[in-house]
Parts: sequence; structure tokens; C-alpha cells
Amino acid sequence: EVFWVGTLRALGVQQLDAALEELLQAGFVLRVASSRYVGDLEFRLASVLRRRVAYDLIPAKQRRQLHRRVAAWIVAQGRTDLEEALRLAWHLEMGGQPAEAALLYARLGKAARTVGAWTEAEKLLTAGSVLSANVEVQRECEAALRAIRLRRTLS
Repeated sequence: EVFWVGTLRALGVQQLDAALEELLQAGFVLRVASSRYVGDLEFRLASVLRRRVAYDLIPAKQRRQLHRRVAAWIVAQGRTDLEEALRLAWHLEMGGQPAEAALLYARLGKAARTVGAWTEAEKLLTAGSVLSANVEVQRECEAALRAIRLRRTLS
């Protein structure tokens, strides 16, 4: 839904400036006033439905490869905030790297739990547990989930 020129360049998009201009003129994308990445232009898709259709038109194998490349681009940007970690975890998961995604989801779930974002913590910890093949990560996620559920029953 949101993307940056730097990401598209990293993906090897040809004739990028002309393509973006055409998408802007057609109303498919909108330029965001400020960018998450200094020195890079940020855009967002004008319609979630259009994003869905465009995404579904890309063959699954190619989507996985693109997700991996986007994940690598995100890592190269060097940001470490929670929003970025969530974006990275999603791209890792969609890129066929569940173990790496699981670790991030587990960490994000623990962070959400510490600030009392219980619903988000449950979703993230569940994703971490389900995606991980590491028994220790699964145990940690399940223990945190039990603690959240216990807290909810006591409230």
C-alpha cells in the first residue's frame, strides 16, 4: 500500500520515473508529502482493491522473490523501530523465510505485551509460534500467550 522509489530501484523497475508519472496521472498512486526514508520519495496506492488485483496478478514464485528483495532493502535502510520491524517480518514471511519472520513476530509480540497492547500481542505471538520451527521460540510465545489470557480472565 505504501512504497518508496528506493525500493522500486532495488527491485530493478525499468523506466521508473516515466512509470511513476503515468501512475500519478492516472490516479493509481499518490505521492506522500513526507517520506519515512530521508532522501527518498514515498507513494501510496490510491485503492486497496487495485493493490489486491495487481498483487494477485504476480505469480506466487515471483512474489516470494520480490518479498525477499524488499526485505533485504528494508534491512539495508538500517531503521529499527517497531513499524519497520513489522513491515520486515511480513516481507520475510511472504518471502518464504518463516523462521526469520517468527523471531521478529515473537519480539514484536513481547513488546506489544509490555505496553498493554493485548490484542496486537496475541496476534504477533501467535504468528511467531505458528511460523517458528524452533521449539524454544514456540514455548516463549505460548507462555506469553497464556499470561495474556490469564490476565484477561482475571480482569
